[in-house]
Amino acid sequence: MNLHRILILGTTLALTSACTLELGPADDDSSTATNGSGGMTSNGVGGDMGAGGQGGEVDAIVEIASVALIGVTPAEDFAQSGLVTFTLLPKDANGEPVIDARLAVEAPAPAGLTTSVEELTTRAPEEGEAVSTFINLDSSGSMASNDPNELRKDAASQFVNALDPSDLVAVGDFGVGASGPFTQTRLLTDFTTDRMMIDDAIAEVTALGGTPMYASLLEVIDHYEMSGPQNVSRSILLLGDGKPGGTGTLEDVCTSAQAAQIPLNTIGLGPAADGSPTADPDAVKVLRDLADCSGGAYTGVVEAADLGTAFDGFGQAARSGAILVTVRFSPVPEAGETVTGDLSVASPDQTTAPTVTYSFVAP
Repeated sequence: MNLHRILILGTTLALTSACTLELGPADDDSSTATNGSGGMTSNGVGGDMGAGGQGGEVDAIVEIASVALIGVTPAEDFAQSGLVTFTLLPKDANGEPVIDARLAVEAPAPAGLTTSVEELTTRAPEEGEAVSTFINLDSSGSMASNDPNELRKDAASQFVNALDPSDLVAVGDFGVGASGPFTQTRLLTDFTTDRMMIDDAIAEVTALGGTPMYASLLEVIDHYEMSGPQNVSRSILLLGDGKPGGTGTLEDVCTSAQAAQIPLNTIGLGPAADGSPTADPDAVKVLRDLADCSGGAYTGVVEAADLGTAFDGFGQAARSGAILVTVRFSPVPEAGETVTGDLSVASPDQTTAPTVTYSFVAP
């Protein structure tokens, strides 16, 4: 997987300021942006780099026509740092993804706050690299009320449809027994490219039992490491609607995911969605922290009818890549406060930048 970073160090933001950032020389994996205004305040990032964040020949970047918001992931220490990472998928006029570290990102400050773009990371599979994902679905009894029409099944299929035919998918669920090499997870199908087998596996998902989320994730990560596909892009996509029960801890899962370098992308439904009127802050925090500690992304889905959009977005990002933009909010919003604003993404010479609106509840 290609991973390139632009770090914005020591920047602050006046409410209406916007300056151009100039990048210094790049090394193989990262480069540091310096404020071209001699230390003036800034709320954007962009620069003159080689494609994909590398130095050398500079290829032209096509204009950005649209940008999709895939995930909004507050840092585990948000109450102190005010940091939030936005996972974005910019596209050109033909609908093709544009994943490039030279893109210019602006984060205008919401009323009463200041913002600064601290980091821009591009993440994408290597050229020709296959993608693999373990879809791990919550089959606890509460899913019967939070997704009574089992729309999560169609949504999971939308994720698969966003991938290439050569990409690998495994499907499991937790809360309703165990099978295969697991004690807390049903392995409904192991990694395969057979779309019919994957669809049949998804159809077996149900709603019955508890929520052994941590224990399930631990054994799924171990399975990935011991017998899963290697030399491919790897990730786990988790759907949950409540707090974990059973054994294991957040720290255990984070340590295991970090060691395996497997990002956990998490979708919180109903009580696990930060914008839900029935949101359980503890359930939301678990899914956010799982994503944050592993390099994944979190998104909340209030109504099951919107699961398809969330799964499709993660599928597109898994296949094509995404840009991860970390923004610092100051003063740090109070816990429970809803923060709403816009992000814009454009090529360096583009005069009009498309925007996307975000909203999150401060942890």
